[in-house]
Amino acid sequence: MSEPTDLIIHHAEILYPDGHLEKGDVAIAQGNRQEIASEIDRHASEEINGKGLTLLPGVSSPLLDPYVATINGFHINFHLV
Repeated sequence: MSEPTDLIIHHAEILYPDGHLEKGDVAIAQGNRQEIASEIDRHASEEINGKGLTLLPGVSSPLLDPYVATINGFHINFHLV
């Protein structure tokens, strides 16, 4: 059985390390990415509308890290710009 989903960010732009950009949803469980898909159709403890946000999965930067500790109280390993 998979972990329960803590947070889903819907309708965000997702910029991958290879430069590929697409719109989609991101599920977070225990502070880590659980799933990235064009649409995630399940419930989470919290869901937010990511319209206007850009998520950078897999990006690590000492300049961004201090500013990205939580989203709505959830500590996640993502960066928002």
